[in-house]
Amino acid sequence: GIGKSSVVDFDAKGISTVAQFMDSREGLVQERFSKPHQELWHELHGRSVLDVQTEHEKQKSFQHTRMFERPQKLPEPILAELAYHTEIVCERARYHKSEGNKVYWFLKTANMQYIRDEFRLPRATATPSECMSILRQRFSSVFIPGLMYRSCGVTLSGMVPQDMQTGDLFLQNNDDKQETTGQTVYNVADTLQ
Repeated sequence: GIGKSSVVDFDAKGISTVAQFMDSREGLVQERFSKPHQELWHELHGRSVLDVQTEHEKQKSFQHTRMFERPQKLPEPILAELAYHTEIVCERARYHKSEGNKVYWFLKTANMQYIRDEFRLPRATATPSECMSILRQRFSSVFIPGLMYRSCGVTLSGMVPQDMQTGDLFLQNNDDKQETTGQTVYNVADTLQ
């Protein structure tokens, strides 16, 4: 592409429009311009020089974090923020048709110290309630009453494709039905956004 420094370089060589650049002879372009600009000249003339990548690398994790508007010391607003972050990472995972089997989360104190925790999920999921049920159980072992906290965040990792999920032979029918209903609700909500 042509950025700010390239514009200066082109101006110094008397070229101020794309048409002027395209009208330059190939030998002159090879002599006076760097390799990226030579490749650009060829691409503008319809000769494919650069590789086009149509496949995207699969996401290895999804993270969401932000600072509180004002430091917090009560557990309820911090848990609410962690639930919000969990919703976001699970939504991103569902968008990419993947599920994670590991949750990493942190609290950052007002004096910039991190308190971290991570856990494996019983099975890969992109359902916030499954992640939050375990996070809530572990929260009291990480949260230190009386400290002021400035931010928190959640990462969902160990991603696998949604269709790679193997069913659990020991789940009750009600659990299967509840999961299917919950997943359907999330799928509908995701399409409405």
